[in-house]
Order: sequence, then structure tokens, then C-alpha cells
Amino acid sequence: MSLYNEEQKLEYIETRERKQPLINLFSKSASLEEEYGKDISLFSVDEILQFYKVIDTKSLDVLNNINSWLNLYTSWCMSRLLLPTGINNYQEITIEMMSGCVNKLAMENVILSEEDIFNIVNKMQNAREKFLLLMVYETGRIKNLVNVFEAKLHDFDMDNRILKTVDGRTVHVSRDLCRIAREADETLEYRPYNSSDSPKVVNRKRYLVDNGFIYKETDTARSDNPRVKQGRMLLGLKKSFNIIGVPKWISIKDFDNSGVINHFKRIAAETGMETEDVIRNKKFRESVEYQHAYKIPSHTAFIRRFREFL
Repeated sequence: MSLYNEEQKLEYIETRERKQPLINLFSKSASLEEEYGKDISLFSVDEILQFYKVIDTKSLDVLNNINSWLNLYTSWCMSRLLLPTGINNYQEITIEMMSGCVNKLAMENVILSEEDIFNIVNKMQNAREKFLLLMVYETGRIKNLVNVFEAKLHDFDMDNRILKTVDGRTVHVSRDLCRIAREADETLEYRPYNSSDSPKVVNRKRYLVDNGFIYKETDTARSDNPRVKQGRMLLGLKKSFNIIGVPKWISIKDFDNSGVINHFKRIAAETGMETEDVIRNKKFRESVEYQHAYKIPSHTAFIRRFREFL
């Protein structure tokens, strides 16, 4: 951890209940603080917006949360007489200002075509991460991804391409997922990734423990807590994305959303209906929701959110 004006920031962090998000945020701001030669509490409005662009997020909610955190931090600095200007510029930042900092290109690419999905899967270095991606794409992203790391090979009916998921659903799956499930189940070697940001695969192999599940872990995995296991899965996925050049703003959630959208589009192609009409149709909508463990509270809002991809 390397923070600009570290002593001051650590003193503030100790006053907060949730410390790690602030540590991560101040780590990201450090290089720009060095460049400007001042603490982030002293940034001008233009400098704040420049920092928000550097964050490179596709979510306006993320920027809004960050602005709230920095607003609180700057107010704390004022209360400690650490702000010579006496002005909290974070209070001047509006939603409209922040919307100009959201990565528009990232937003345009949030839904991946089926061809894009399989291009990414086929480039993956390890079978277990291929399995993770296709399971989320085809069967959804339930809490802590337990549908992935608790799946067993006998849950698959390979001949009929049916899967009984751990959350009690019986869903249809592709030949590709069946094939990769078998490959991942039989693979007991794993190619680890460099822990740094430099994209390369470490030239050595590690061995996976045959624990009866398709998604296997190394013998160094110390916790069976579902949230911890999910964290390990996503960290490995992030490193593997870095290796093959997947844009950093693409996340596992985008595979989930893409699976839902592409399923609606397949039904539209099969029935000759417009995709928006398929989504409005209760029978089709409930079928897709069941397949992907995905709840659509309002089909009108869902259509409005994803209209450009339909």
C-alpha cells in the first residue's frame, strides 16, 4: 500500500467502519496526487473530474459513491483545519458532471455477442475458468457463484444436455458447456498467473485437489467460506482476462447479462417475433428468468436499459 499524504489518510481511515474501500480508493488517487503535488481533498472541480475519468468505470453509481466518500473525507480535513482553502469542491460535483466521466465505450460493450463469449472462452488458459464463464453465461450468477463451485459432473445429463443446478433448477445447456465441464473435471493441473499487473502466465504448473466438484482448487486454498471462494474465483478470472487482453471493464456480471439478452434474441429468431415483444411475453420472460436465475422486476425498465442491444 502506498498512499499520498499517508499519515493523514490513515488517520482518517481509522475513523471509518469500512476501511478497505477507502484504502483502495486512495491507492488509485496516489499517482494523480503526486502529479498535482497536493492531497485529493485540495483538488479543484476540474481535477476531481479528471480523476473520475482515470477510474475508467462504466457505472455512474460507482462514481457517485466515490464522490460521497471523498466529500466526507474532505469535510473531515476541514474539521481538522487541514484544508487551507476552506472549500469542499466535492459538494459542487453533480450527477451530470460525473456522467461525462463514465466510460461510454465500456457501456456500449457491456453486452457481448455469443461469438464474443466463445472467443473469450476459447482463449482461456485453464479449463476451470472456461467452465466458470460458460456456467454463468448459460445458467446465471446466483449468490456467491455456488452454482459453479458446487457443480458435480453427475449433475449433467450429457446425452440430453440437461443440468440439475445446486439451487434446484433443471436447465438446458450447450454441448460446449458439457464438453468443458468434463474437461475441467478431468484436469488436475493449473497454470497460475503472475500476481503483478504484467500480463503473463507463470511457467510452472500447480496441482488441483480432486474434491469431487468440477471447479477444483489448489491445495493452498485455505477457506471453504462461499464468499472467500467466490473472491478467489473472480481474482483468478481477472488475471486470466488480463493475459488474453479482455478489456478491464468487462466483468462476470456482463456474462450473466449477455446470457439473458442473447437468450431472448434466440427466442425472437426462432419465433419470428421482435425481441422486445419476447421480453413482454410473460411465458417467454419467465422461461428465461428460470434458466438464468435472473429476476426482471419490470420488463419496461429492462427493455429501456438494454434497448440498444435488442
